[in-house]
Amino acid sequence: MNTLTFKLMNPKENTWIKFDDVEVKPQKDKGGHNIYSIKTDKQKIDVTLYKYLEVNSPFYILWQIFFFIISLFGIFNKRLEKNCVVLKYHATINLENDTTVIARINTNYKEQTALSLETTAQVVEHENQRMIDKQAKKRLKILKVIKICLWLALIAFMIIMIVNR
Repeated sequence: MNTLTFKLMNPKENTWIKFDDVEVKPQKDKGGHNIYSIKTDKQKIDVTLYKYLEVNSPFYILWQIFFFIISLFGIFNKRLEKNCVVLKYHATINLENDTTVIARINTNYKEQTALSLETTAQVVEHENQRMIDKQAKKRLKILKVIKICLWLALIAFMIIMIVNR
């Protein structure tokens, strides 16, 4: 029986990790890092990490407008990620009896790799990308213009109501 302890440093929101296409619930340590423990009979395990952006989901702009109005025109609304960074990572880790892997998500904007691993086990990386999603940035700009227009419409409506009184 082989055991993999995978520690993800600096976990980001909307990031999924799958081990052999199975999601594993992480445990948090004192520093807020995610620790995944996997026990398997296999000698190799596939690790897939993916970070998606909410902006790319269907009907996202309609949902954001709805929540923008409900949250009193954005006062109580959640702030969106402005950088639009997408992470894609896929690797195969050769397991020994007890294998420990420490993975750090790269936060440097000049860095092109998603993760950097610290381990003594042999790792074959198939994909390790950190990129900026241009479509998501475009959608955020459109959403910002829509919110400004809604604010202006609210102000115009209030002025018309005061004048017509």
